[in-house]
Amino acid sequence: ITYGASYGAADPQSPENSFNGFVINYMVALFVSIAFFALVRFIGCLIFIIKTPVYH
Repeated sequence: ITYGASYGAADPQSPENSFNGFVINYMVALFVSIAFFALVRFIGCLIFIIKTPVYH
């Protein structure tokens, strides 16, 4: 997550770099949250598929 902040701090005189750093931070956080949500859903479906024959 600190990659974007360090990237923006590489050239503090340039507003474009700080903006790019902010965008990279946002995209990384968004990707991590989406990946985590997908992983939780996948594990939940997997557990449901494994347990389903027990109830039938």
